[in-house]
Amino acid sequence: MGFGPDGCRERLDEIVGWMEGEAKKRGWLGYAVGVPGSRYFIKRMVLGAIKKAEKPL
Repeated sequence: MGFGPDGCRERLDEIVGWMEGEAKKRGWLGYAVGVPGSRYFIKRMVLGAIKKAEKPL
């Protein structure tokens, strides 16, 4: 397992879990990451970032 978009895709659930935990620790519950279904929202954000990273410069 490497870094970059491929590594992020492989570790997607781990990244989403980390981001969800950080959102709770930082008190971001009033934002979109704190609402029901937030795990799906975070996952979509991470996948969007991966897609953006895969685009050629």
